[in-house]
Amino acid sequence: MKQGKEYETTLLGRLLSVSCLARLDGGSAEFFDRPTRLSQPEVDNTESMIYQVLHGFFFSIFVKIAAI
Repeated sequence: MKQGKEYETTLLGRLLSVSCLARLDGGSAEFFDRPTRLSQPEVDNTESMIYQVLHGFFFSIFVKIAAI
C-alpha cells in the first residue's frame, strides 16, 4: 500500500501534483527564485503566466478525457 507522498511517483499522482506553488519539503521554489526581491507587478505577472499555462494544460486533459 502506498503511503504519504508516494502517490506523486504514479502517473496519476504526477498529473494531480502539478502546482505553481513552491515545494515545501526542502526543495527549491520552481517559479519564484527570490520573490522578496521582485516588485509586486513582477510577481503578479509571473502568477498570471503560470495560471494561464496550468489552466490550458488541465483544460486540454479534461477535454480529452471527456471525449473518451
